[in-house]
Amino acid sequence: MDSNVNELNGSDVTWMDESGDSVITARACAYFPEEAIIDITSPEELKKLANIAAETCKGFINTSSRTVELVFMPNIQKGLNDGTMRMMKTRSGETLADVVHSVGDKSGQIAGKARVIEGGKLKQLASGAFQLVSFVVAQSHLSEINTELEGIKKSISQLHDKMDNERLADIEGRISYFEKLTKRMADGDFNDKIPQEISNMIESTVADAHKWKALLANDLKSLQKDIINIKDNDYFGTGNSYQELKNKVEELPPLIIRRKLLLKISALISWLNACIDPMGKKFTVFDVETKQWQDSIAAIYDDVSRQCNKLLKESKFNSDEILDHRRYRLNSILTNSVEQSRLTEENFTISLMKMIHSQRNILSQKGKFRVALGFDSEGKLEKAAVVD
Repeated sequence: MDSNVNELNGSDVTWMDESGDSVITARACAYFPEEAIIDITSPEELKKLANIAAETCKGFINTSSRTVELVFMPNIQKGLNDGTMRMMKTRSGETLADVVHSVGDKSGQIAGKARVIEGGKLKQLASGAFQLVSFVVAQSHLSEINTELEGIKKSISQLHDKMDNERLADIEGRISYFEKLTKRMADGDFNDKIPQEISNMIESTVADAHKWKALLANDLKSLQKDIINIKDNDYFGTGNSYQELKNKVEELPPLIIRRKLLLKISALISWLNACIDPMGKKFTVFDVETKQWQDSIAAIYDDVSRQCNKLLKESKFNSDEILDHRRYRLNSILTNSVEQSRLTEENFTISLMKMIHSQRNILSQKGKFRVALGFDSEGKLEKAAVVD
């Protein structure tokens, strides 16, 4: 527990259902923390929080002139599920609301107070809690999400004359959907249906992204094969071999743009997942296979270098200056492509690191989402903040 949020002895309760899908722990605190990760100031979000607090603390904590902490973490239900905790029972077999440890040195000691809430209220409470957590996380991620969206649109515009229009139109349609979705997230427009709607679209996008990745890998392999198979077909100089090799090397930059598009989509999916699943209970994984891509680019670089040395090494009908210029031109295109590929992979890694860092700032090290709420003397919510 953070030193700024001191729990009052005995003042904690956990609401849960039988499966543990939604758990909120409420604790009365000595005072409001001086430092907060994110201040919650939106009137709509404060109203949501007040409703959640009212349901959670009713009959348990008098919120007037008090600070209350809401912790979103299914630790007690996990203990009940794995058998390390159990509900207290009387000698007659009646189940009480206290949860006690059932194993180890703490066996028999109270772990916390639990309240099993009826289905309708639980759904309402869980929905409000989800909207709150998702809204706060989404607000902190919106800038990066919009950055990824703009990067995707830029990559698409660069590929319009290089890639199948039907496939690009499919990607453009999805990005248009995600842009509208992001606006709804910015406005806090969440309800019970939106999370599943987002999940379905992400799953569909991930499935298609695997197809796009496979197509890109095959096109890269075909390019490598074509480069290796270029033969010396010059009888007077090296012009034909040079032009054929140059044409193939110039096919590499569009493939790298397609790789950039794929990575941008993957990063976007990660950021959106962080918003719709801030507690990390589910996560759609899309393996971009960075090592395989980098190995393929390195192999093409070596193959082009070998072909340059083989086909443009010497000629009776070309001066050394012409041969040097042709080798320089090919090397320039190749080097720039390899550097762009490296930067693309690096920027993707940075984006994911930002996302992980941002999540760690919002969630505690144990994956908890903690919110402090300050109430006035009449029990009205005055302020709220996400705390570490």
